[in-house]
Amino acid sequence: MADLVIVPTPEMCSAAYDLLDLTEPFCRWNLPSSDSIKFEITTKKDRHGDCEVCGPDIIIRISPHYVGRMDSLIETMAHEMIHLHMYCAGIAEPDPHGKGFKKLASLVCKWHGFDPKLF
Repeated sequence: MADLVIVPTPEMCSAAYDLLDLTEPFCRWNLPSSDSIKFEITTKKDRHGDCEVCGPDIIIRISPHYVGRMDSLIETMAHEMIHLHMYCAGIAEPDPHGKGFKKLASLVCKWHGFDPKLF
């Protein structure tokens, strides 16, 4: 059987966010509901995804150039949800993947069995 490939959609991204938000540690972080987030598919080839907060607007983008399997969609969404949590909790670091991010990523990877080296 050939590898199954998905083409991420905003609806898939919203569903992945909702699923993760029901699990540890996300369910303790009081993240915004998916209804208040705009999910987009980006054409950028320099990242798997990104999270941008512009005033009241929250945008999470996923790149189909790197995300073509369900597990990579879930892991990428988890990564972006860490960034969103840091923003909402006022955790600011000069390096967006610095010590604070790595500590939270380690916790997420422990709960979900993700590879910390991919975060």
